[in-house]
Amino acid sequence: MTPSRTTMQKTGYVPGIDGLRAIAVLSVILFHLDSAILPGGFSGVDIFFVISGYVVSGSLAKENQSNFLQFSINFYARRIVRIYPALIFCLVLMSILQTLLVPASWLSTTSNKTAMLAFFGVSNFALVWFSDGYFSPRVEFNAFTHTWSLAVEEQFYLLFPIVFFVWMKWRQRKDTAGVFANWLLAILLMVSFLYAWVETSAHPDRAYYLLPSRFWELACGAMLFKLHARNKLVTRSEVTASGCIAAGLLLIGLGFAFSNPKSFPFPWAVLPVGGALFVIAGVVGIADGPGRKPAIGRVLDNPVMIYVGKISYSLYLWHWPVFVLFRWTAGLEKPLAMAAAIVLTALMSIVSYHAIEKPIRQSSFVITKPDWYIVSRGLIIIVLCAAFAGAVFKKQPYLSLSVTKDRNNWYP
Repeated sequence: MTPSRTTMQKTGYVPGIDGLRAIAVLSVILFHLDSAILPGGFSGVDIFFVISGYVVSGSLAKENQSNFLQFSINFYARRIVRIYPALIFCLVLMSILQTLLVPASWLSTTSNKTAMLAFFGVSNFALVWFSDGYFSPRVEFNAFTHTWSLAVEEQFYLLFPIVFFVWMKWRQRKDTAGVFANWLLAILLMVSFLYAWVETSAHPDRAYYLLPSRFWELACGAMLFKLHARNKLVTRSEVTASGCIAAGLLLIGLGFAFSNPKSFPFPWAVLPVGGALFVIAGVVGIADGPGRKPAIGRVLDNPVMIYVGKISYSLYLWHWPVFVLFRWTAGLEKPLAMAAAIVLTALMSIVSYHAIEKPIRQSSFVITKPDWYIVSRGLIIIVLCAAFAGAVFKKQPYLSLSVTKDRNNWYP
């Protein structure tokens, strides 16, 4: 089926989605700064998952579906360019600062291992293997803990192109293959949701960190895109769009206020995921609608919110390492320290976005190179940077500037 005009509009830029990103990242930052400020703020990550599922589906819909190899390589090339430059910059710089400022102790024993696995998109497994539950004391002193959510997304990106390609190729068929193509994502979504239901009680850390119990969240965003591609669940009036956004923000707010970390992702992730779906449906309807934007829509796509949304990836990358370094050095309990940490996070994020993220994505070198070149060279750079970080970690006893590096004096 040739994508309709409406379908192609849905794959374009929607300012309100950046506004939703801003809400998600600010909630996570506030929670990590002081959980008492926003007790359920950690559920902002679930909003990111839904947005990723929707936006990535729109990106894949633009690809040439004639050849799966080219289809997937093109997708991976764009993901590498989008994710890894800022991530590598953060990981390498934090590896150096970790080595210089953080003493070798029980609190830091898993940090280096988490960093090394973060280069390859599997740091979520490290946190399960080392029994570092998301809310355990040691996690707050690991500068690389937050990369678990990036790992979940990267693992999703490895699998999802197959599911999406099958849908794009066979969705018009009336035989068994067509039924399979149209229902595959929905079936995987339900299996993942049921698995999260069971696993949250049986193995909370696995449920929190690993893709099988998080797949349904990203798949929800992808399902919404599929429905929009068929002109279903499209908000066709200002009133409907406003209602969707209001309902979505209410659900998200309830999630921020009441989400229980001991019952996550099931059932509490349902609130932010459902809220994100409502908001996306509303802002996409407003973006495509001919009428005047309602007030609630203008709240999400005002210039400040859009800018915060645009730098949200860098904000997410940098806020946690900055907070952790403050905990290891000056402390993060006093208002002045909190303010300094927020300012430093903002500065590093702005630098990351304007000096690394944006220039690399828009560089003529990247744009003109074939996809296979970007993928292969990107993988080489990742390996080399990981090797450099590993070498720095091994030199920690000689490079450390920590005044507590002599553990015999203080560790007992």
